[in-house]
Amino acid sequence: MTHPVTTLNVHGVSVHFGEVVACDDVNLTLNTGEVHAVVGENGAGKSTLMHVLAGALRPTLGTLQVDGVPVSFRSAQDAQDLGISMVYQNFRLVERLTALENIVLGWKKLPRRLNWRHLETLVKEQCEALQLDLPLHRPVFELSAGEKQKTTLLRALIRETRFLILDEPTAVLTPHEAQRFLALVNRLATQGMGVIFVSHKLPEVLSVANRVSVLRHGRTLLSNHSTQGLSPASLAACMVGEVPTELHSTGDPSPGRMLSPSLQGLDLPEAPDPKSPPIAELEGVFTGAEGGLRDVHFAVRAGEIVALAGVSGNGQKDFVEVLSGLKRPQGGRVRLEGDDVTGKGPRVFQKRGVRYLSEDRYDEGAHPELTLAETSFLKDYRQRARSPFHLLNRKLMAFETKERLRAFDVRGGNENSLCGSLSGGNLQKLLLSRELAGTPKLIIVHEPAQGLDLHAARFVYEQILSAAASGCGIVLVSSDLEETLALAHTLYVLYRGKIMSVSQRPFQRPAVGRAMAGLEEGV
Repeated sequence: MTHPVTTLNVHGVSVHFGEVVACDDVNLTLNTGEVHAVVGENGAGKSTLMHVLAGALRPTLGTLQVDGVPVSFRSAQDAQDLGISMVYQNFRLVERLTALENIVLGWKKLPRRLNWRHLETLVKEQCEALQLDLPLHRPVFELSAGEKQKTTLLRALIRETRFLILDEPTAVLTPHEAQRFLALVNRLATQGMGVIFVSHKLPEVLSVANRVSVLRHGRTLLSNHSTQGLSPASLAACMVGEVPTELHSTGDPSPGRMLSPSLQGLDLPEAPDPKSPPIAELEGVFTGAEGGLRDVHFAVRAGEIVALAGVSGNGQKDFVEVLSGLKRPQGGRVRLEGDDVTGKGPRVFQKRGVRYLSEDRYDEGAHPELTLAETSFLKDYRQRARSPFHLLNRKLMAFETKERLRAFDVRGGNENSLCGSLSGGNLQKLLLSRELAGTPKLIIVHEPAQGLDLHAARFVYEQILSAAASGCGIVLVSSDLEETLALAHTLYVLYRGKIMSVSQRPFQRPAVGRAMAGLEEGV
């Protein structure tokens, strides 16, 4: 079945924030029935451009056209009325409402008198059509990042979307989930939808997109280029401003299995003695039958990088919250250096040297209205920035924040800037600098490179490895299997709240994959 082609055209769009030019004369064309990837380093202008297309931001210059007719949006609702919807990287959901309530929230077709049974049936039909499994009646704050992403996708698709904008859609998915999602994107395009696919995962871009545009410093360095014959290496060169004269690949025809350049050549520190005492342990931890942990035993030693792999939504959130003191388990024990600290709260864990880098840098790690200095000292202001009169020592905070911004190459603001002004990669580097400050004994990093460009991801990995080399224990919780296989000394696989396998380097990828799918148990 053929579908009539509709074209969304971006012509000469520029966006200025005072003297800062976020987008500069950007041109891009999207047709229904195709996937158009937009790539670029953090701060290249991708998010700004997507906000323009979604109606959340008005351009300073330039025009948007649908089938040659100029359009302008005063709000995101105006864009949705024309069939343009965006799935944001930071979800934008109401935490206290259920997944179902979030999906239908603001839908113009809602009747005055709600029939929830009918609405649930409609959403379930959409779930079945898309092969998505989602607990519709659980509040959003209980959902994993992957489940939140599915919720935002369903919210967009029930609104008769013609053009779908996906911002880092596979950042929180495992390779298996990502492959299913990419197949879904292809089906949507085949059914006549136009998809803009914003991602830093270049092999995925080349496997799913028909065309690609590269942004650098707010400008389109490569525009509307066919992906046929491109390689991840040539595309990465474009992103950093080195456009190859030959863009055609002569390499691996299956780029989906290629290791990301950000993970290549990393120097993994030597593993600690397995007989040395753990700095942190979980003993038979249980947090609830539905979606929680079940009899989890876990240990990490000084200088060891222990990774927890698994499909998003299998208990990872409970795991990191128990290990960081944010959640009290219903059963079992949490020990730090042999001491029982079960249920003693995050402040005690913090004092004992435990640091936690959350997967949700926007809502849990920081707040857009806090300054960079305030964010930098958000967790330890009581110990390090309180004056004798119980007031904040702003001079100390400003001085040390400047040093952290310099050391971690955080760009886009100074110590007095608001967090909301930073790109995702720069915000992540700021948060990492906060967690590495002082002499931490254990750092829990949850999806540390999620949504980051190649250089930012590489920097984050190098900092993690450096901390491990200095004797700090690292717990890496990631849905990116390549990331866990490349960085870990020890790998645990979590499935439906239970540890399915524990293995040491060198890892057997097929066995790990089977354990992640719940098909093989080898504890």
